[in-house]
Amino acid sequence: RRDNHAAYQAIVGRCGSAVLNCPVPVIGAVQGYAVGVGVVLALACDLVVCSTKAWFKLPEISFGMVAGTSFVMRALPEKLVKYMCLTGRRLSGADLKAYGAVNEVVEPDELMKTVTGLANEIAAQPPRTVRAFMDWYHKCDGHQTERNFDLETVYTGLLLETDERRECLK
Repeated sequence: RRDNHAAYQAIVGRCGSAVLNCPVPVIGAVQGYAVGVGVVLALACDLVVCSTKAWFKLPEISFGMVAGTSFVMRALPEKLVKYMCLTGRRLSGADLKAYGAVNEVVEPDELMKTVTGLANEIAAQPPRTVRAFMDWYHKCDGHQTERNFDLETVYTGLLLETDERRECLK
């Protein structure tokens, strides 16, 4: 029913937006199939690690729907999004890594160890600077280089005099 679908889409949109706008980095871990909304949520993450058994598929068109591509378009080239949506074919994690949408592909038994290691590596960075980077990144438009640089300069200026930065320089 249409009213149920609208409510479902609203929930999916809120979930995707929550991941996209999270003030700290979100790492997606994909072990098996990511289908439809699973692809949307995985690719909304800041970093994605998947196992060699991971597959990504957008079959909505086969069910008479157009869904999820707004988030997917941020991570994949236009032709690949169209290919996945129009054919419903599945792609491997290695396929998506070749397009930069997946950061690492590892053996299944190494997935959570790799994700945890990556999370620890990020957690070891200066927290205020990580949050500032995430805030800056969320405000950027990939096509406005000069505006993005000006905004980056503002953030860097705010961080220059912090105790955290002085600690980094020791």
